[in-house]
Amino acid sequence: MISQLPPEILYAIMEYVEGPDLLFWSLANKLFYQKFSLFRKLHNLKVTKFWPSLHLYCDPSSKYYFMYPDSDKDNRKLLIQLFDIFDHCPFIFHHVYIGSQMFIKVADRLPRNKYLHLVIETNTDYEELGNVLEKDVVSHIFINEYFEDNETMIILRHMQKLKRLNTLELDYYLPYGGGYDDETDIDSKILKDLIPHSSIKQLSLVERCVSEYGASLLASQLQFTLITKLDLTGNCIKDQGAIAIAKELPRTFITDLKLGSNHITGQGATAIAEVLHQSSVIELNLSSNEISSAGLKSLAGSLKKSKLKRLFIYDNQFSTDQLYILFESLPGSQIEYLSFSEFKDQKTIDSFNANLWKSNLKTIHYQTATNGLKELLESACKSKLEVMSIQGSEIKYGDEEAAIIGNYINKLPIHTLNLHNSAMSTNGLNFLFKNLTSKTLKTLRINQREYDRFDSAGIHEVFKHLGHTHLTNLSIEGTALDDEFLCGIADGIIGSRLRQLSLSRNAGFTVQGILNFTKLMLKSKLSILLFDYCIQQKAVDDETKKKLREILFGSNLHFRGLFINK
Repeated sequence: MISQLPPEILYAIMEYVEGPDLLFWSLANKLFYQKFSLFRKLHNLKVTKFWPSLHLYCDPSSKYYFMYPDSDKDNRKLLIQLFDIFDHCPFIFHHVYIGSQMFIKVADRLPRNKYLHLVIETNTDYEELGNVLEKDVVSHIFINEYFEDNETMIILRHMQKLKRLNTLELDYYLPYGGGYDDETDIDSKILKDLIPHSSIKQLSLVERCVSEYGASLLASQLQFTLITKLDLTGNCIKDQGAIAIAKELPRTFITDLKLGSNHITGQGATAIAEVLHQSSVIELNLSSNEISSAGLKSLAGSLKKSKLKRLFIYDNQFSTDQLYILFESLPGSQIEYLSFSEFKDQKTIDSFNANLWKSNLKTIHYQTATNGLKELLESACKSKLEVMSIQGSEIKYGDEEAAIIGNYINKLPIHTLNLHNSAMSTNGLNFLFKNLTSKTLKTLRINQREYDRFDSAGIHEVFKHLGHTHLTNLSIEGTALDDEFLCGIADGIIGSRLRQLSLSRNAGFTVQGILNFTKLMLKSKLSILLFDYCIQQKAVDDETKKKLREILFGSNLHFRGLFINK
């Protein structure tokens, strides 16, 4: 298998691996992560036409290979050799970027029970695409191109024969001049004939000019599909489209419905609310619309009868002081995740705090004034919460708030605490760590709003307390911390239970400081070390690459970040 990888193939791959995003892998790292991966999975993997000629890496957790070959003859030869080596690999081939005739050969050589994820972008050869589709080895098709009739027919001809096809994703297309009307809404006219009786379970049309009429066309066919996830975010279906979809919901298998940013008012929201109890929907996103207080009231009234577990309702036109209507409906509902806009009035604050412990909420992102923080934490201690995010807006969570949180932190049932827009100093952080004995809390993320609040010189005393905590994941981001800080925290990290540490978006580190710290972290229990967006420079020199590889050689440490393009 991978241990049989010939040196010439290894070196050929190395030649193609360039660019800042690939610096967190260690090429010789225990023979490709104990013989299971060629490259560490990229963070926020994003397909673009700017990738180098060939990438091949594996995500050990999902056991997917990621491949981005080009049409180069040498690449073709190399890929065929790799297929021969991996013929009996227990992995799934995933993410193949269409664009050259080599994919016919790829499909021919694909081992049994493996499948392809096709990414259709610019300059796609649609005739070749038809040859690949004919083989029915495709599970996921991603398209960010505008459909032309002759190209569309290539896909239409095969769609109902693609038994492995699970997901069809069309992403971001706006015609010249913009606008949403029946002329620009080409996708809906095509897909209404494509999706019935297909095997598609996930359909995503994000910012694809879907109009009211187009949404109605799609809605009319939903009962004939197996679709469980429908994402129409960023279109213009308005109330007519929302009403059409609502009418069909009880006859569909849809569990995840995303209709954010679609100019839906209270009328459309009410139509959806009225049928939720008859539907299978457990996640509903109506954020960034034009929903009024009447629409909010209808949605709140539907919660206890519905199967909804996740609701996104932020950035709408109802007044935030009306959110208490929604909060009072939480007890007795199945809602576990609720995303809402910031509120400040005391009645709404009191309503949220009074109903939190009676609800089934497991995740909250709470953004409000400081005056409700103590009451919020008291209610949270009696709740079913698992993840809690507290974000300051006009206020900033400084040492006073850190002291309040520290008094409750060991009583909270949560495993993750996120503190955004923090302005706590070294003393505030020390208070949190010194008092943190909770065996439940595993993840703590602190995002500073003021760069200069932490004292690098005194931080080592704070991090000595980490050894007494049960934290496995720590993030301290958005500061002006420097190399002295890295030296100061090293001993505390080494003596802790931490498995993941993020020091991303910190402005004061140098390249050498990060490399020295990474070397020290090989003595720790860390498996992931993140330094995203820390050093601003346009290119990484070969000497630094070499040093990083030498540091990571033979370790289990995933390193990510260090360089960004400016």
